[in-house]
Amino acid sequence: MPRVPASERLLELARAATTEFGRLGYRGTKTAEVATKAGISTGSLFNYVESKEALFHLVFLFGFEMTSERLPALPVATPAPGATFAVIEAGLAQIQMPRM
Repeated sequence: MPRVPASERLLELARAATTEFGRLGYRGTKTAEVATKAGISTGSLFNYVESKEALFHLVFLFGFEMTSERLPALPVATPAPGATFAVIEAGLAQIQMPRM
C-alpha cells in the first residue's frame, strides 16, 4: 500500500479535528477520537501536532487557508498565548462581509 504524503495526512487530521471541535467543543474533543477519525493512531497524531492546543490552532490555519503556500513544520508547535486568536482575527479580516 502506498504511503500517504504528510501534506495529505495533515489535511485529513485538520478535517477530522474541525468536525470534532465543531461537534463537541474544545473541552469535549479527545485527541484519540480525532486520530481515529483521521485514520491514524493516537501516537501518530503527535508526529503531526505537539498538543491538543496545536491541533486546535491547525484547524484555523487550514480553515483560513493560511497553509496554502507551505505546510507548517511538523510537528505543529503548541502556539504561544494569543496566537490562535491572532490567526482567527487575521482570517476574519480577509473575509468579505456583505454591506447591510
